[in-house]
Amino acid sequence: GGTTNISSNKIGSFTTVNKTYFYGVWNNGTAAISTVNNNIIGSTSTPNSINLSYSSTLEQIIYAIRVNNSGINTVNGNTIANIVVGTTKMADDAEIFGIRINNGTSTVNGNLIYNLTTPNSTSTNQAVVMGISINGSTVSSTSTISNNIISLGDNTPTVYNGIQEGNPKAATTSICFNTVYIGGSQIAGSTTYSYCLRSSNATTYDRIIKNNILVCTRNNPSASNMCFALATAGTVNSFVCDYNDYYASGTGCTIGSYLWVNVPSLPIVPGNDANSLVINPGFANAGGVNAADYKTSATLPAVTGTGILVDYLGYTRPATPSMGAIDANGIAGLNDYQMVLPYHLIQTSRGIRVTFEGEANVELYSISGQLIDKLKATGSYSHNLDNGVFIIRINGKASKFIM
Repeated sequence: GGTTNISSNKIGSFTTVNKTYFYGVWNNGTAAISTVNNNIIGSTSTPNSINLSYSSTLEQIIYAIRVNNSGINTVNGNTIANIVVGTTKMADDAEIFGIRINNGTSTVNGNLIYNLTTPNSTSTNQAVVMGISINGSTVSSTSTISNNIISLGDNTPTVYNGIQEGNPKAATTSICFNTVYIGGSQIAGSTTYSYCLRSSNATTYDRIIKNNILVCTRNNPSASNMCFALATAGTVNSFVCDYNDYYASGTGCTIGSYLWVNVPSLPIVPGNDANSLVINPGFANAGGVNAADYKTSATLPAVTGTGILVDYLGYTRPATPSMGAIDANGIAGLNDYQMVLPYHLIQTSRGIRVTFEGEANVELYSISGQLIDKLKATGSYSHNLDNGVFIIRINGKASKFIM
């Protein structure tokens, strides 16, 4: 009951060698308000930080963040990366969930998820990886999934779901301004399906899918129509799907599936997608592990009215926003590490270094506003930082930057 706050933790450096169910954060309460914010589950730099290493037919399942709380939930600003399941058992017994929501009214915003892998998955024993999975349990709840960056895929026959909407009973599910990239190549002979966004619920509720970038470059040398930008099971009740970019360039990729029938061209959903696109978004570094890798160069006009007023970096979206988690229109001309300010900020191998003239009051914050450091410095200031989004304030003038 009451309020639950699980924030700013680092959870990693685990190896197991047996049947394992691993929970980085498991929020299973009845709090009226619950937050799971700004945690690092796994590591931003160390491979196999959470490693269920035993190569056998035993069950191994990881939930980096699992929320069963029945109240109002916010899962914001978390980084989930470098997590491994090593079992050779298949399907429901070999799974990685980056974020799993099973209850309550939930907002999942501004999370970075990458390098979730199952290296021993085979064409006959296919493991499952889901970046964000939503399965609401009450008809009065809502789920909002926004500003998340998800990058998955390797060279195994693993089933990848960037965002998976299973069987939610929520009154409204809104999936807006997300960036999902599914890459890699399947091994010859495998027939594994993967999805940037999979909405497999066809029950009565409202669904909004807008302003997302869904990119699938995953190759399958053995079969076509195995990886989809968007797949949906139906349009019962109110269904709005528009202003998305669906790009499927890998061998065997198709932009969409509707009622589990392949759809090679727009619209994916009948009566929708009037303003959606099928173009290369021009990621700065597709498959990269930093948020900046998913800034876009293509013109991808989005639509307002979703209620998502800032992007992944915390910038206010302009009057004409762009698709995806990082608003290219909002940060046009701004370099991530060197900004036009009364000081000079550069990224070092371990953090940041700021130079300025004379004496300055320096404050360093997380993107959520938590104070990291505060002091008075002369000439320069340095601080070690992990990957993430931060705010620095010098003599009262603030700016956001990413690491």
